[in-house]
Amino acid sequence: MAVKLEENKVKQAVNSLLAMLQSGDLPKKSAWTVINARAGYGKPSDKWSLGNKLLMLIAGTEDARGYQQWREVGRQVKKGARVFYILAPMTRKRGF
Repeated sequence: MAVKLEENKVKQAVNSLLAMLQSGDLPKKSAWTVINARAGYGKPSDKWSLGNKLLMLIAGTEDARGYQQWREVGRQVKKGARVFYILAPMTRKRGF
């Protein structure tokens, strides 16, 4: 069941990405994300990989933080706010 749910989420993300590419909206949104990151607004997502930034844009936001990160900047998460997941970096120990 969980695998099927994850598969549906992936399909939805890919469809959203394709729709943004077809409408021409993705280049504008991705450009603003890069410009804002370079301007040094200090968002945690400024340090994310391009793939994770695209996931953020697909989710419909230009700023994404964890619950505690929102509290640190004096903001409160709305009840019922939806979560989206980013990809964690893969790390491995050397010598294996």
